[in-house]
Amino acid sequence: MVCDPAIVPLDSSTVCTVHLGLRSANTVTLNLKEVDFGGKKVWPDGPSSVRVNRQTVTLTPTNMQEDLTIIITINDELANYYFEKKPLGWGSYSDRLVGYSYLIKAVFSGGVASSDIVEIRDRSPSLGEKVETLTKGGSIAQYVLEKVAKHAGQLETVASGSLGKATVVVSKFFGVLGWLLTARDVINWLRAPTPSDGDNNNVIGG
Repeated sequence: MVCDPAIVPLDSSTVCTVHLGLRSANTVTLNLKEVDFGGKKVWPDGPSSVRVNRQTVTLTPTNMQEDLTIIITINDELANYYFEKKPLGWGSYSDRLVGYSYLIKAVFSGGVASSDIVEIRDRSPSLGEKVETLTKGGSIAQYVLEKVAKHAGQLETVASGSLGKATVVVSKFFGVLGWLLTARDVINWLRAPTPSDGDNNNVIGG
């Protein structure tokens, strides 16, 4: 199997091609049983972000080579299925897939298997990565205080404008909303999952 690209940004796809070849004069039929991503079975019972172009390949003396294609899209649906959980509110933990290498394996009938490794990258730093970076250099409290200070500054600026008390009420509403969003972000970060590398070989599922 060869997966291209081997480095996959979030919301992009990798195309994994399994090259099958006949080594004898016998006719051989191979059925694709499952596709694993990072140690988790994602096909046939899995997210629609994993697709195959066919399930059965027949090799004969007159047709000794065939390819089977697996397309995996690294998106919210795949992350929700892989981690079996979602953040509070909306979105997904797809950013938690970033920065790791994953084994993609195709398992066929007769004990035949083929695999390759892909690495997942992000196009831009996600909320989880930003918070993680901040906590490495300081603390989660620092991040929260920065968010609170930002909301407080917005309240003061709007309240001092010319719209009077009505604006103060509206700005207070958005200030409370900002606090709630900050709390949601922090809670989601604290409960965010991490891919498990059981054998410490830097490849998830391998």
